[in-house]
Amino acid sequence: MTVLVTVGLASAFVTLNVLSHGSGRTSATRTHQAGATSPRHPATQSETAAAVARVQAGEWMARQLGPGTTVACDPQMCSVLRTAGLHAGRLLVLRLPASDPRGAEIVVATLAVRSLLGARLASVYAPEVIAIFGSGATRIEVRYGAPGVAHASEASQAADRGARAAAGQQLLRNQRILTSQTARTALAAGSVDPRLLVTLAALAAQPAVVQQQMSVVAFGDSSPGVTDAPLRDAEIGTGSPVGAHAMLSFLLAQQPPFQPAEAHLVRQADGQYVVNVQFDAPSPLGLSAGP
Repeated sequence: MTVLVTVGLASAFVTLNVLSHGSGRTSATRTHQAGATSPRHPATQSETAAAVARVQAGEWMARQLGPGTTVACDPQMCSVLRTAGLHAGRLLVLRLPASDPRGAEIVVATLAVRSLLGARLASVYAPEVIAIFGSGATRIEVRYGAPGVAHASEASQAADRGARAAAGQQLLRNQRILTSQTARTALAAGSVDPRLLVTLAALAAQPAVVQQQMSVVAFGDSSPGVTDAPLRDAEIGTGSPVGAHAMLSFLLAQQPPFQPAEAHLVRQADGQYVVNVQFDAPSPLGLSAGP
């Protein structure tokens, strides 16, 4: 059966087609080893820090990026990503010094890639930083450039945040949704991923959820090193297992771009039921603004 849910978002309507379809993500095996070095050539402190940053960035991308996201990286970083679990077909290897990351949604900006692309990295290929690992010369920036979307100038990023804030204010006026103080602050500031905004409004319209009272307990930060990336995680509460299972069923039935990467039910120590939901990185540009 196909259920049509229409949600107003920033003076536009977003239509969700709810189909019977599951969602999930297979996390890559974690490792924190930087790799063995030859006893004849022991790694310097800088080399060790660079190796740790690469591993951390690789693990984060394996867990957080959507399954269809293409990634541009230098050969060393691409090797780490393959080890972390990303399929080689998703990787665009930048053969320095003459490669172009055009066509990749994510650019892994290691020192080598920053040196190769210079100012074009931020102005042309990947304007938005969604995660940072390491520091100084060993810093690795995970950058996003959306294909088919105008490059994100400061003005367009501000407009996108303004649209998210407007949508957040709509949710705060929705009497079917209770919010904690921290959740209210994030919604009012435009700090929440647009897919979560649409999803929360759609959940609040579901009869089985409304009858049990829905509450937004908290939003989570899944972007290390970046303070202004949209929040892609949410903890949504309800007073009964009926409402919680209704929320979970709704979430698992969504289609992209509103299909969550993870959604699972948790019963807390006080007996309350919450659904933890997370969307893949990166947060889509322009979705909040509508057509």
